[in-house]
Amino acid sequence: MPKHTTRLCMAAAGLLSASVLTACGDASSTQPQPAPQVNPAVALAVINDAVVQGTDNGAFTNSIAPTNASGAYWDNTSEDGTLCNMGYYALGTSTGCTSGGNAARAAASDANKGGGYDKYWGSQADPKKAASFLFSGARSYSITLKGSYIATSSVVGRFLKSDPSVCLAFPNVNINSVVGVGVGEDWGFCIQVNGGAFAFSNAVSPTQQRFALFSKSSDPNAYLVGAEDQTDRDNNDYMWSVVADAKAPPPPPLAVFVIGDLQAHALGANIYFWGAQWWKNNPMSGSVANGVASFKGYATSSDNVCGGGWASRPGNSSNPPDVLGPQVLIVVTTTVGKSGPNISGTIKEILLVNRDGGYAPNPGHEETGVVAKLLCK
Repeated sequence: MPKHTTRLCMAAAGLLSASVLTACGDASSTQPQPAPQVNPAVALAVINDAVVQGTDNGAFTNSIAPTNASGAYWDNTSEDGTLCNMGYYALGTSTGCTSGGNAARAAASDANKGGGYDKYWGSQADPKKAASFLFSGARSYSITLKGSYIATSSVVGRFLKSDPSVCLAFPNVNINSVVGVGVGEDWGFCIQVNGGAFAFSNAVSPTQQRFALFSKSSDPNAYLVGAEDQTDRDNNDYMWSVVADAKAPPPPPLAVFVIGDLQAHALGANIYFWGAQWWKNNPMSGSVANGVASFKGYATSSDNVCGGGWASRPGNSSNPPDVLGPQVLIVVTTTVGKSGPNISGTIKEILLVNRDGGYAPNPGHEETGVVAKLLCK
């Protein structure tokens, strides 16, 4: 790679530091030259819940082409060595990298290449062409500098979709340094180009690629980003792993229980909604079928809308949940009908109730709770 001088955010003697967020302090805002124009052909469609701009081009083959050959980008022969381009690094097979003559940095970079990145995200029909991408602000991320084969160091960082002309420099660019990103807004990578203008990962340059994006089929939260600030196209100046937070499973839906409309249920009232004596504690203004005593309060199904209906079965045959969360939904009914084992009624109101904590799926363990909110009437 041609040598050049750009603004530096790196500890002069700390290239191999594994410390987190040292050297340069908080991220700073650097006013660059105007950003490249965004290619209007690149759709901002949601591809998955981490990458919100880009096209998953599937498996790639790291075929080698002559250096800087037309149409060859991350898979070309690197100027740093035959096997030192971004594609080989993604596969974990790069060798012979010189990192601009910095042997220690090259060794640290080589030690990090784990491979396993088997999919390339491009923005054009040819998967070797330029990548254009943003990460979703709905997730949080850990960004780790895994490799750097640049002769000298550039300003690198992230930008926000709402302000694509400002590059927020990473606090440091030491190998193994980690940056956390959780901004609540879509964002991407940026890098200074030849000590002058900045390039941004949501734009596609018509003449050369600045960014490459890989992912793992085996891990939907793991990505590898390469950035290039020179006129070669191996995208190995900087290589970051980007790991999206593992999304917690959605909480289970609230269990639904039933009370009679004549049981006092104003805000703050303590109500009886589960137990062997349900029928004695839940009078109703409408008709009540014979056999109501077999109903213990749990609704196996509910429309969960006022004016709708609910259904259940007698006692434990309603399959009440083994455990409950701190809150439950309560449907207020005016009537209970019974046809064989099937029990049903109408929904007059729906309440959110903070339960008292005595519940067990056996109706002998009664449960009560305090009305916290009226959801519909």
